[in-house]
Amino acid sequence: MLWRRTPSGPNIDDDDILAIIDANVTLAGAEIDLVARDPADADELGEAWTCVFIEVRGRSDDRLGHPLETIDLRKQARVRRAASAWLIGRDLWERVAVRFDVIALVGDDDPIWLRDAF
Repeated sequence: MLWRRTPSGPNIDDDDILAIIDANVTLAGAEIDLVARDPADADELGEAWTCVFIEVRGRSDDRLGHPLETIDLRKQARVRRAASAWLIGRDLWERVAVRFDVIALVGDDDPIWLRDAF
């Protein structure tokens, strides 16, 4: 499955597409919302690539704060722990680059995608 961070249209380039490879994973006592492969980072042979762990946060409105404010250091540590377990379980530890992104959704607003969020 491919996921675009912007709506389809003439201004889409390869940097805006991720290939989702896993979802709703629970490991090491923590959950990973999405795991994706960033094809834009692959080398010529397609061997070196970036594994993107994505935390998705949403709220119907921001009256009680923005969803981005809910990702504290403790949550980041839990996501990192689960990501480490995911990589080790697939023999990818030290074989792929890793990135942690956050997607924030508020009501009907466009999603906010923070690459390299933590």
